[in-house]
Amino acid sequence: MIRPQTWGMATTCALLGACNLAPMTTVKPYPAQRPAPALQQVVAYLPNAASPVCAVTRVVDGDTIKVACSESQGNVRLVGFDTPETYQPRCDAEKRLGQQAKGALEKLLRTAHQIDLKRTGIDKYGRVLARVYVDGVDIAKPMIAQGLAVPYDGGKRMNWCQARLG
Repeated sequence: MIRPQTWGMATTCALLGACNLAPMTTVKPYPAQRPAPALQQVVAYLPNAASPVCAVTRVVDGDTIKVACSESQGNVRLVGFDTPETYQPRCDAEKRLGQQAKGALEKLLRTAHQIDLKRTGIDKYGRVLARVYVDGVDIAKPMIAQGLAVPYDGGKRMNWCQARLG
């Protein structure tokens, strides 16, 4: 098991169970015997483009990304904040704000020099839960500061149509 303070390539690789690592093991990105997954689109590389271990292949919405590693892929729910829904919004205004949040998250990831993930668990839908740091800053902070997200700790979600948009 990886120690919680271990960051960078080992944590990113272990995020989706892509590697079986001993503590403090260094992982070489995309080993020659296992090529990187064929990706049609890459939003960003983890931890960075110079040393890619995994790739963000899609921003699903303002608080969920799809990550592909050499041996696995899956959705990652970003923790610490919640954004309006884009899949099943309750009103048109929520959908519009949700699309803005998705665009802002994608821009933050595309312009980052370093992206680090800290896995915190698995949610009821089977998604990996992770805190994401972009250039050393918790990605929740700029999303909340822009008014595109609210702090969220896994409790009851707000009704965006009534509370923020109504």
